[in-house]
Amino acid sequence: MNGIVINIDPVILQIGHFEVRWYAVTMLLAVVAAVLIMAHRGKKSGIATEEIYSLALWVVPGGIIGARLVHVIDYWGYYSANPMAIFAFWQGGLAIWGAILGGVTGRYSGFLGASPLPISFISPLRGMKCIPFTGCLASWVESLAMA
Repeated sequence: MNGIVINIDPVILQIGHFEVRWYAVTMLLAVVAAVLIMAHRGKKSGIATEEIYSLALWVVPGGIIGARLVHVIDYWGYYSANPMAIFAFWQGGLAIWGAILGGVTGRYSGFLGASPLPISFISPLRGMKCIPFTGCLASWVESLAMA
């Protein structure tokens, strides 16, 4: 095989059965970056960063739950036969469209009535500017790890 070969172990750290993978670290960094970018934008718009962090407490878990839920629905044949595997998210299986849907749902279900933030500022489309960055970064690291 000609070309450049990069051999990176997908596991950064392993303690017993617990593994930390590159993909998880890049996704975590991307979520933190997205929240910090939104906090910076909020500050420039005169919105307290605490409001953005409160919003993130609804959006991020909603995104994780939505990502897993859409993956489970997509592979229902497997999960209907193995229902305990539905909760084994550490084995992989998150869907980006579910993360978007879950994040938007989390934003509207838990935060809409309690927020003094203008709807235009916290609309889903403003935060979605970080999604291509998140996806590209995670895919790039995953492709290096799988090479």
